[in-house]
Amino acid sequence: MSVSARSFVSAPAARPSTGVEVRRVRGRRELNAFIKLPFELYRGEPNLVPPLIMERRRHLDGKKNPFFEHAEAEAALLASAEGWLRERGRGRMVGPMDFTTNHECGLLVEGHELKPREEASFL
Repeated sequence: MSVSARSFVSAPAARPSTGVEVRRVRGRRELNAFIKLPFELYRGEPNLVPPLIMERRRHLDGKKNPFFEHAEAEAALLASAEGWLRERGRGRMVGPMDFTTNHECGLLVEGHELKPREEASFL
């Protein structure tokens, strides 16, 4: 399997032997393939709530998402953190799963069999 990434890693860090390739997206065709990857990975999963393709395009658009104004600095920080961890014998780095914590982050570790729902906490 081949996974593309623009300026971020989107591969299971805990299992590097899965044959996942992380690389920069080159062009619209690869971007579309990357955006549609969850549909392939979770095909047949009855409880999947897939991402909105239009929203993912906007989110990954360097002209529309302000994150990309600072992405180069963020990449340098990430590289520095990676070096610091390697010097201390760490072989893995785990962090936010999106550009900021204001976007998707987290991991469902139990309850996969439950139907997705949104609860209104303000009621």
